Amino acid sequence: MATTNLLSSVLLANGDESAEVTIAESSERVNLRLQSVQVGSASSQARLVVVDDQTRIKATVVIDGSGTKEVEIERIDGVLTLQVACNLGNCRVTLDEVTGSEGATGEGPGAGGVETGDLADLAVTTAKLALLAVDTGQIAALAIETAKCEVGLLSADVGGRALIADDHFTPAEFVAGAGGKFAADCMDAAACANVYPAGAIPVAKVASAPLSLEGVTADPGTGVALPANLTTSIAITTAAAETNTLAAPSAVGKVLSLTLDVRVGGDRVITVATAINQAGDTVITMDTAGDNIVLVGVQIAGVPAWRVLVNDGTTLS
Repeated sequence: MATTNLLSSVLLANGDESAEVTIAESSERVNLRLQSVQVGSASSQARLVVVDDQTRIKATVVIDGSGTKEVEIERIDGVLTLQVACNLGNCRVTLDEVTGSEGATGEGPGAGGVETGDLADLAVTTAKLALLAVDTGQIAALAIETAKCEVGLLSADVGGRALIADDHFTPAEFVAGAGGKFAADCMDAAACANVYPAGAIPVAKVASAPLSLEGVTADPGTGVALPANLTTSIAITTAAAETNTLAAPSAVGKVLSLTLDVRVGGDRVITVATAINQAGDTVITMDTAGDNIVLVGVQIAGVPAWRVLVNDGTTLS
């Protein structure tokens, strides 16, 4: 036969919280019964939150209006802290510990989890969740609806750092495809540009060869703009008189290496949007196999511009 032990009986108004009640738990499980009676005509809502001595939430029960709910909590070693609150209206709330029963109705994590419908908006705030208070195993698939996650609720810290613990990924895992933690092509260049701003990862943070860049771009052919947003090398092949354009560098520090690899036909003439030297030259002509020029992005009068770093054989005008 079930017996009850009264833990708390209080009359609460909107926003009130009862005094905390503690249970030194050593039995196989604890069953709690929450009963709420609406006082007055205004809608009421009562809430029970149960946490352990590590401040991890073990159960949350919400009752709209008048009603009764039970929650079963699996055995723990330590102390349970219980607190009842009124989220809305006025209500008389009674909290009992039930012993010798056949089992609770399963409103808590120990018997089916907390359903989305049982959580009032803003019932659980960030401040009430300790680090690692809820582990992955306690959250069933689709338990939290997308609509419950407001834009801006989760964000990087004030330093703009991603909320990923140190050493969360090993170097072998930080790759796309087989063996890694990322699907192939999960992040393209545009996505990466949105994830971290220029300079967010300083050189000192990049250990020996943790990032492998191919650094080679195929010759786009004639009549096409050369990439101004990459640090890359292009081997050029001409079949006739050909041309390219090159916009100003997307950022200071970009490096572009151009080599006339094979000259089958005419020259490759490249027109640059910025002057590439103090003489004001903006045209590069490559007319002999082996011609090479390396441009680097610099800042002049506060604006990114290309400057010649190496020139071996090309004609500038």
